[in-house]
Amino acid sequence: VQTCALPISGITESMRQNIHDAVVTAIDSGQSVDLLARNLRPGLPVLPVSVNRINRDMTERIAAGMSQAKAAAWAGREMTHMRNYRAFMISRTETSAAMNDGALMSYGAAGVKHVEFLASFNACSECLAYNGQKMTIVEAQNLLPVHPNGMCSWIPLVEPGVPEVTDVSVEPEVS
Repeated sequence: VQTCALPISGITESMRQNIHDAVVTAIDSGQSVDLLARNLRPGLPVLPVSVNRINRDMTERIAAGMSQAKAAAWAGREMTHMRNYRAFMISRTETSAAMNDGALMSYGAAGVKHVEFLASFNACSECLAYNGQKMTIVEAQNLLPVHPNGMCSWIPLVEPGVPEVTDVSVEPEVS
């Protein structure tokens, strides 16, 4: 996971390293996206744009007659919600990036030279524009996800002369 946490804004270099380490640990131990998000929450800052929106909304609520105590409680819940959402978004995005990087490495190790962009079932217009595009594995590196929460992926293009894998079953590990 070489590019982990690079595009995340509003964090320190130390936080970037902590996110990288948490993602690597989560992948190595088979953690879910939800568990990774829970592990990212502590210390994750809320973006200034979100803080500004919450402050503006809180001021409007007080002007409309809400007590300061209730407005402050509402603001606290909103900050928690924003932090939780951001942790889950980072978790989902970084997991998608790691999955795609790993797939490209596996394809390359299997002798595959080219891949095709496969838009997710609920892809946005930005991702749909890439759907079906073919490129080399080198060109495809670090392109996915296209945006936060992106769930698109690469599929291998088997070329003539490269043996096809027909048995993709996995034998269960015996403990």
